[in-house]
Amino acid sequence: MIKITGYEPFGKKLYGFETLRGASVAATDIAVALNRINAFYRAAGFITTDADLP
Repeated sequence: MIKITGYEPFGKKLYGFETLRGASVAATDIAVALNRINAFYRAAGFITTDADLP
């Protein structure tokens, strides 16, 4: 299950990760998704934010 939280205060939902749900993916696919999340927060001014996997 993919659960992305923390974006709610921005009033805009993160997209682009639906293809990972229920799929067999490579580490590079996960890295691309994490980089998208990082780019979202950095564009909002949170330059020290870093998305990772639990």
